[in-house]
Amino acid sequence: MVSYALVRHLRWYVRRSDSLKEIKNIASPDGKHRVAIIARDDGCYHFMEEAESRDEEISKAVYWAPTYFSGIYGTAEEAERDARLIVPWLRENSN
Repeated sequence: MVSYALVRHLRWYVRRSDSLKEIKNIASPDGKHRVAIIARDDGCYHFMEEAESRDEEISKAVYWAPTYFSGIYGTAEEAERDARLIVPWLRENSN
């Protein structure tokens, strides 16, 4: 299981880093999953799926846990296209 501290660090890094910028966020219909399309400083893109998770041991806090990291794409459109093909809930809702 991914630690809560690591998840917080990854989210902070993606949101605050000068080299990574979240350019689009797609939420699942139930609000418990999301996909972020991320621009990198080298001109490439990737996507990351996250699921709502709960820290039962420490604070009972709800946070977003990474569940899938994609490869690297040449455009944001390519990254989103593959996210819609790979991520089951997004594929089901892309019709």
